[in-house]
Amino acid sequence: MRHFSGVMSLYDIKLFHGLTKKDQKEIMELLPKETRIDKGDSFYGKKGKGSMGIMVSGRAKCYVRDSGVILRTFSGGDVFGAVGIFQDEPITDIVASAPCSVIFIDRKLFKELLEKYPSFSLNFIRFLTARIAFLNKRIELYSMDNAEGRVYSQLLSMASEEGWVSIGNMSLFAKTLGISRSSLYRSVDSLKEKGIITKENEKIYIKELLT
Repeated sequence: MRHFSGVMSLYDIKLFHGLTKKDQKEIMELLPKETRIDKGDSFYGKKGKGSMGIMVSGRAKCYVRDSGVILRTFSGGDVFGAVGIFQDEPITDIVASAPCSVIFIDRKLFKELLEKYPSFSLNFIRFLTARIAFLNKRIELYSMDNAEGRVYSQLLSMASEEGWVSIGNMSLFAKTLGISRSSLYRSVDSLKEKGIITKENEKIYIKELLT
């Protein structure tokens, strides 16, 4: 089987799980060549308009358009543009934080894959369902006018590309947010219980950043 230059095979991409080897071989022949993206380039709205993208290698950040708010990061094997493929104007910007290799599946080919391969269609529905749940949780947290919402927003703004945040002095961090130390600890515990973050000593890992 033909391999990509950043993931092991087509099966490493969730949208193609469950396909037979015959189907995978057929799809590999249909997919276009990889597009190289330079670090710092904003590529989804320009080169990816009306298409879905597969990150073959590299890393990129997805922003809410014109806001600077990071929704998530992408790396090899991730998929983006599953909603935008049916829209003429994407609502997010994707910027390469390292040199990237991307495969863009245009609307025509995407419809062909949906119609011809039932497993692909089912995986796409699962993907959209997971995205809806993720975005609903993100909207809920952003709209919180309380300590937990402040903590989460601040952690997002401080997170590295890998999702790690080093808080350091908890008392100082709480003071920066304008909340008490006890409120900070309660908020962190609540975010942990919701499965949004994990905590190792003074470091926090934002799981949702890479989901």
